[in-house]
Amino acid sequence: MVDVREMEAVKATGTGGYTLDGKQATDGLSNDVSFGTSVKGKQVANVEPRTTEASGPLEGWLRITRGGNEQRPRETGGKKANYKRCGAVYNRELAEAFERIPYDQGWDGHGGNPNMYSFDKRGAPRRPDSPHPGAKRVMAIIQNGGNSMTLEMDKYSGSGIGSKNDYLFGRFDMQIKLVPGNSAGTVTAYYLSSQGPHHDEIDIEFLGNLSGDPYILSTNLYAHGNGGHEMQYYLWFDPTQDFHTYSIDWNPQRIIILVDNIPIRVMHNKQNIGVAFPTRQPMKLYTTLWNGDSWATRWGQVKIDWSKAPFVASFRNYNANACIPSSSNNCYGFNSGKNKGLNGEIKIKLKEIHAKWNVYDYCRDFRRYAHGLPYECRKTNIRKGLQDEDFE
Repeated sequence: MVDVREMEAVKATGTGGYTLDGKQATDGLSNDVSFGTSVKGKQVANVEPRTTEASGPLEGWLRITRGGNEQRPRETGGKKANYKRCGAVYNRELAEAFERIPYDQGWDGHGGNPNMYSFDKRGAPRRPDSPHPGAKRVMAIIQNGGNSMTLEMDKYSGSGIGSKNDYLFGRFDMQIKLVPGNSAGTVTAYYLSSQGPHHDEIDIEFLGNLSGDPYILSTNLYAHGNGGHEMQYYLWFDPTQDFHTYSIDWNPQRIIILVDNIPIRVMHNKQNIGVAFPTRQPMKLYTTLWNGDSWATRWGQVKIDWSKAPFVASFRNYNANACIPSSSNNCYGFNSGKNKGLNGEIKIKLKEIHAKWNVYDYCRDFRRYAHGLPYECRKTNIRKGLQDEDFE
């Protein structure tokens, strides 16, 4: 048995397509969900955790097990795989994953944000300029028997959730429906991150926009504190109308970002040529809704229209198939090779996505890197904007 009581509230800044059964009943915990203060869009919720039996990694990196159904991976060779040594975690319900942290014990990692204030169940203050600075307000609401939740942002606080456990490699799936209407200046983020000045981070961020304009999905990678690896995409659907699945698949060889199980970006381990890659620091998983209007929409030219608040993003069917490192295991065998060697069909799809929907590629930003592109970009096919290894 593996304890999957592994998600906790974290501090936040002012912050895939399956239907639910239509029920709005809560799990009885919604009115007891609230926050504290913190940084970089991190802050959040609480539910009574449960435990579940761990199962092995999903068979094939393109398979998704959807929360709410007991769909375990097929066994191989007639033997049930034993992943106990990896500390594997296998989650079915969003509610299994979350619990609140106290106001004064907030996530205090990198990239602080002064717009992040909130409160916990004791009524700790929100922003000092809030009309009700000591008031309790539910900012994360658990719904549908614990399998879905919403995050909310208003002028005084953003919100988010974060994992209690740290992970080293694995696949993380979440179905998300983004803030509708005029979402300019808002950032909905779903990412892995360690802490400290030399942190690692794997980012998926959704940059809000004016009504009628498309969202931008921004991806980035920090390794040993070094970022600047942004690639951004328009989506080929309206992400505010329905849930879509967004995934991070991370192993020692590469990282794959997927949308509805379609890979849109592959980031390769190039440590052999001196390029940093996240292989040593365990990371927590976060999803947050916060105020990024200093940069998020048209490079900060469009600010948040607070008359449209509260802004609400919805989440459901979270699945983590990941390794929890311990003194007895280092996780390097977990998920290794599961996404190695993309097949021809997937490579073609990856090319198509990049050609049609990519709107920014750091490897083609000659203004930003006027004195030379980053080392890993120098062998890039500039016309396609993709690294050669993506087509191995």
